[in-house]
Amino acid sequence: DMTFGFADVSRGQQVDFEWRYIEVYVADSWKLRDNITLDVGVRYSRFSWPENADPSEYLNFNPERFDPALGARPCNGLMQVPGTDPCGDAGFPGASDGPNAALIHQNDNFSPRLGFAWDVFSTGKSVLRAGFGQFFQRERVGIHFGLLSNPPAVQSVSGIRSLDSEILIPNFVSTGTPSYGIDVDAKTPFMYQYNLTWEQRLGRDSTLEVSYVGSQGRDLTRSRDINQIPLNQDIDGNGVDDRLDYVRCSDYSGCRAQYRPYGVYGDNAIYFRGTDGQSDYDSLQAQFLTRFGRGSQFQASYTLADFTADTSMISGWVGVVTDIHRPDSDDAEADMRRRHVLNSSLIYNLPTFAGQGGTKEWLLGKWAIGGILIYTSGTPLTVFTRNPG
Repeated sequence: DMTFGFADVSRGQQVDFEWRYIEVYVADSWKLRDNITLDVGVRYSRFSWPENADPSEYLNFNPERFDPALGARPCNGLMQVPGTDPCGDAGFPGASDGPNAALIHQNDNFSPRLGFAWDVFSTGKSVLRAGFGQFFQRERVGIHFGLLSNPPAVQSVSGIRSLDSEILIPNFVSTGTPSYGIDVDAKTPFMYQYNLTWEQRLGRDSTLEVSYVGSQGRDLTRSRDINQIPLNQDIDGNGVDDRLDYVRCSDYSGCRAQYRPYGVYGDNAIYFRGTDGQSDYDSLQAQFLTRFGRGSQFQASYTLADFTADTSMISGWVGVVTDIHRPDSDDAEADMRRRHVLNSSLIYNLPTFAGQGGTKEWLLGKWAIGGILIYTSGTPLTVFTRNPG
């Protein structure tokens, strides 16, 4: 009889989250002198982490609570929502209470704002502006879905089934293994943003702006496999680095798991998300604007930028740490970096023939010619290779 392998989990994710947020903003503006204005403000933000409607299915793996003496117990290192005990109810030791129903400490975030405008010569033609602000952002809710994939709610089975029979021959039934965690001390991601701008009027109808614009992203979310093999490890004392031994192992020999720090759970990844990512952006920005004729306008702007990061800066993506034992190796050009950006546009209003009446005014009047030219550098290219493991 022809047979084939199968693998399945006991249930899919049932997401029913709720969360709250509070924000308060206070600001004021002072005219220090006739030609100097100062703006000061502060914002308070509390973005609560999501909580699941059924707390008994919500568990977070915390490496600091993993007990090697408990071995491969399904709930070893897991945090439960206080007031629930799904692991104990299932007869699995090793779980402990988390700090709250979200299983992550909540954060109180205060972010300052500061800006000024200075009419340097009190003529209204030469203005120096500057601004600084800290901006917190609610982390995406999707990264918390994985907390519903930990045991004991999720179990797995694998084995063999024949094509001409409904008989299943399971060769491995798992009550579950921890597979996902979020740092219990995760921070709220934020950006420092700052700029310094000189605006100069040229003649009656033209202006030129030259600016330095920068930002720093801190406490950005990064994902990692905390079950990676450590650097320079040789647990079997054979004189060969364990990473090389791992690659040489056969998938069927069962020897790979021994090299992993949580190898009691097999040769599997344990994904863990923390907020230690960062980014740095610096740019020179210039813009020229002129108006002429019957409301016609020409505008051109150019940006020269340098942008580095150690995590993904594309909305909706979470960067993955390539090697958790060398986290700085991921610091490189950001995935959305464009070194050169040039934009220009033209709106040219043709004669209206107003007052000339007839077909000439109706057919030829009130037309405009418009055009846009955009040039940008490409984004960096990252070459991936398949993990030999």
